[in-house]
Amino acid sequence: MSERHSGYCFLTVLAMMVCGVGGCRQDQVDPVDVSALPPRFINSLGMEMVLIPGGSFQMGRDLDFGPGIGMHDGPRHPVTVSPYYISRAEVTKEQYRAFVADSGDGFLPELDSASVPDETAYAYVRSAGPLRPIFKATWRDSRQFCKWLAQRDGVEYRLPTEAEWEFACRAGTSSRWWWGDHELSGSYGHRYISSDYQAYANGVSPAGTHPANPWGLYHVYSNAGEWCLDWMDYKYFEYSPVVDPKGPSQIQSNGRRVKRGGWIESTPDAIDSYFRIGVAPDTPTGGIRLVLPIRAGFRLPASARQPVPDPPPPSSPPSSTPLESLVVPLGDEVAMEFLKLEPGRFVMGSPADELGRGYWEGPQTEVVITKPYYLARYELTNAQWAAMRGEALPEGSIADEPLRDVSWLTMHNFLETWNARERAAGRLADGAEYRLPFEYEWEYAYRAGSTTRFPHGEAIDELSWYAVYEHGAGPLPVGSRRPNAWGFYDMGGNVWDWCKNPKVDYPGGIIKGSQLPRVGFGIFNIGRGGGYNFGWIASRSAMRQFFTAREGFPWVGFRLVRTIPDAVKP
Repeated sequence: MSERHSGYCFLTVLAMMVCGVGGCRQDQVDPVDVSALPPRFINSLGMEMVLIPGGSFQMGRDLDFGPGIGMHDGPRHPVTVSPYYISRAEVTKEQYRAFVADSGDGFLPELDSASVPDETAYAYVRSAGPLRPIFKATWRDSRQFCKWLAQRDGVEYRLPTEAEWEFACRAGTSSRWWWGDHELSGSYGHRYISSDYQAYANGVSPAGTHPANPWGLYHVYSNAGEWCLDWMDYKYFEYSPVVDPKGPSQIQSNGRRVKRGGWIESTPDAIDSYFRIGVAPDTPTGGIRLVLPIRAGFRLPASARQPVPDPPPPSSPPSSTPLESLVVPLGDEVAMEFLKLEPGRFVMGSPADELGRGYWEGPQTEVVITKPYYLARYELTNAQWAAMRGEALPEGSIADEPLRDVSWLTMHNFLETWNARERAAGRLADGAEYRLPFEYEWEYAYRAGSTTRFPHGEAIDELSWYAVYEHGAGPLPVGSRRPNAWGFYDMGGNVWDWCKNPKVDYPGGIIKGSQLPRVGFGIFNIGRGGGYNFGWIASRSAMRQFFTAREGFPWVGFRLVRTIPDAVKP
């Protein structure tokens, strides 16, 4: 049983006295032992289901903020939910197509962009691909999908109740978002698209391209928006049962069904753990996340299989001619090792048919690197950061874990000061500097001469030997996985590496690296490599992610470049 379920493994709820509509009543839930159940399984459609062993939490929010958006999200009240499995990600187009092909029902325009009206076609083109979620299903489509899969697997799949959805979304937290009460731009299923841009300009995202919550669920905020089983009554929280609330009756409702999590055209105010809205059941505007309830006598589907275990390590690690190493002392037995990258050329970006590809990874561009440079062999650690600043390691900080929660702008400003100090001390030659890598420098080093989806090849089930990903407990000490062929560690997974340049489009063709846009600070700057709580998609060689440069993130860190005096502008 994973650590994230500590304290929830055996649900025993004593009788609870509740006063609500109809007077005082007693609610209780029978204890269900889930200790023998697997924390995850994969169903016949390839959907990964995550065990939520049940428990109690405070649902909704306090209503002390006045009228406006979210005024129906409370009052905050205690709720207990029984155990259940919930799908780790939203239902994908590939999974939904199987339902349409088998049942002849539920066709959606987003499955065929040619059938979409011209004014919205752009949205669907950007959301194409088998791994992206359905985001224009009606509630009735969603219910029919659940019934079809339930019959196929011989178990009771359904949409989550609103209480089950919020409990899984919060993942044991009580804050506005699962990471806290401060907004982290770019950390939702997808950012809000302002009215200055066409709706859906960036489309919905495949699972694993944004961080999973502490219980391993992807895209609980924004992205597709998710239908719940409940009818909507904006006052329901005032009389809701405490144990396993299933929503009001249709007569008590406003004729709408509940949607949760916000969606790609939502404002940030509508993207959090408690925002709720009622939508007409026939409105094509939602995504699908499944629940499999656990009751006495529960059994897994006969087709259930366990996630593929980590493979045995390769017979030998990848090898190549060792790169020249430069070790820079930072003081008190702390140093930083760099490897020298010689001039060369490579194709940056991904082909149009690469599984998991984002449109911003193209067009593929051949980049010619004309000057050598040094790149840190490991991600910047807490110990190195403390030594560079001339400070003691903060209490509770793990020395060899990667530095996190520091913004791009903070690092950029610090390196300017540090470069001047190092030159004044005679430890850095005139014309040389420490800086963040441009993303073409980063991808050149990560690929290490490869042209495949990952530096080690195409195999997803071998990635865990080179990258720390889908690891909800946090990053590992640097160097915990195998290096790539050129000797660099953790370029895939662990934490994203900030790059120097902001988001820019690739030009295509052949170009010198020095001719690519080199503007530094932007609203969004590039992160590369994926992170510990992201999926395999994020650790592909070509994957690009955008983070707000003024903010620090728990899953974004740093890897430094040291330029060579005659190659200040490689």
